[in-house]
Amino acid sequence: MSKTLNSSENIELSICTIKGNAHISVEIILLTKLIRIFKCNEEGYLFVIQIADEDYFMKLKPVASELRNTYPEIFKFMQFLESIPLNEKFLVVQGNVIEDSSLNNYVDINKKVHEINNIQFPINEGKIADFYTVYFWGNNRVHIGEPDKKKRVCRFCGETSPKVTFKKNAHAISDSLGNKLLYSNEECDSCNKKLGVIEQDFFNLHHFLYSLYQKKGKNGLTNIKDKNIEIDNKNSKGILINNETDIISADNIDGQKFEISVQSLKYSYQNIYKCLCKFAISLIDKKHLVRLSETIRWIVSYDTTTELPTIWRKQCQIHDQPTLGLFIKKDTAEKELPEFIVKLFIIDIEYLFVLPFVDSAAVTLSEVERCKLKEIFGLSEYVEIDLSSDEKRNMQISFDIKLQEGTEIVTINKSEYDILSDKEREAKYPKASVFYITDDT
Repeated sequence: MSKTLNSSENIELSICTIKGNAHISVEIILLTKLIRIFKCNEEGYLFVIQIADEDYFMKLKPVASELRNTYPEIFKFMQFLESIPLNEKFLVVQGNVIEDSSLNNYVDINKKVHEINNIQFPINEGKIADFYTVYFWGNNRVHIGEPDKKKRVCRFCGETSPKVTFKKNAHAISDSLGNKLLYSNEECDSCNKKLGVIEQDFFNLHHFLYSLYQKKGKNGLTNIKDKNIEIDNKNSKGILINNETDIISADNIDGQKFEISVQSLKYSYQNIYKCLCKFAISLIDKKHLVRLSETIRWIVSYDTTTELPTIWRKQCQIHDQPTLGLFIKKDTAEKELPEFIVKLFIIDIEYLFVLPFVDSAAVTLSEVERCKLKEIFGLSEYVEIDLSSDEKRNMQISFDIKLQEGTEIVTINKSEYDILSDKEREAKYPKASVFYITDDT
């Protein structure tokens, strides 16, 4: 800690972890009680790098019990300290890191947290900082925009109260995607309902992954059902497979390829691109909205365009909370570079795309722009996708089943499976991960 403990001022203290950051402003008398939880050097100064080991939790328990009764205003802060996973390393830094979502704060603090825990940081800043100012959201709860409902201007239709209302707590990124932290104050109720159409398309595309990974969205766990496979997270355990496929027996399930096509889950590629842009518009500083007026018009209209820039996608570490990074070109950057680049992390997917129609300009990327982006963002690691089509299509995905060692596959007749209740089936086959359902004939 850089400030000595004999200061009469309040001390701003931040705890930085993999899942997010917490901040508190405390008087010295309270700080002296708090630091009993953390490791210090011989002079009594806190180590920046801490570890949530057994010793940490042994110290935390009595301190938390004492301070909750004496200082009820720090209840949530103590909850955060208790929620740090066992043996995770974290940072204790002076100041309020939550107020600053700029590159220096996000990269320097959050990259360090990932490094000390031997986890790959989701952004390789490399040359990016030379050309773009970077902002990130997803580690902390934020409400973007004007807090006073009477003064709000909707970002998508430009209307104000009382012509439009702001009663709903609009999510900057869909809550169906697991977003519990990012909210937009400047999305009116009418636009919230209208934009729900493209957000539903986006979720339909990713529904399978949320079912497969058992990730909760707006309505909790989701299921998926097809004639060959069923993922039932609400009523029973595991993945259900029937024998209408080419599987001969349970012995060759491992490595089996499946085709999932669900007619009730439809989407268009162009709506996927619109939704990606909608998320970015909800979070970007409002001073940039004038340059993005045509982008916003395209998002909220039913119009489609014949050609859009390609986007890029690759697999990444699983994210429980969606995270969005916004890259805004610096004045000193080369003019060929796109003005706004966005990265979105959901589940195990990372999307990288440009915001189209900036200053109402052409939306296609020139070969020079593509080469520059490839060099700066390492696009050779991504799969390139064209989302220009506005044709509605069924959610369809191909995948191979890879069973972990020790997975128990239970072969069961369809009649027995149907007769047994979920509890009876679980009691009879407590270790079942996969049911191989055969016909009675």
